[in-house]
Amino acid sequence: MDIEVYNKLKEIQKEYTGQIFGQICQNLLALAFAEKFSSENVEVSNVEGIDIIIKDKNNMYAIEVKTTSGEKIKFKKKDFDGSKYLTNLLRQKGLKCSGK
Repeated sequence: MDIEVYNKLKEIQKEYTGQIFGQICQNLLALAFAEKFSSENVEVSNVEGIDIIIKDKNNMYAIEVKTTSGEKIKFKKKDFDGSKYLTNLLRQKGLKCSGK
């Protein structure tokens, strides 16, 4: 990450804290993926479920975005349930799913 990007994120964090800052980071990440893969292949959810889903010809990637200013990142039951839902959906469509 460029230092300019880091400094801009710190400025944004001063103005927008907590969950709002996390959503801004999530949307910025989604925009970067949309620029790389095409916006039609990127889905974003700021409410529930998997945060960002990227689809290409043969694959689907699910991304759970976490922001923290502390030493720990919280992975709650709703996050696990969202990943489990996507895994089941992929299996129903006959696609392989691997978590890393």
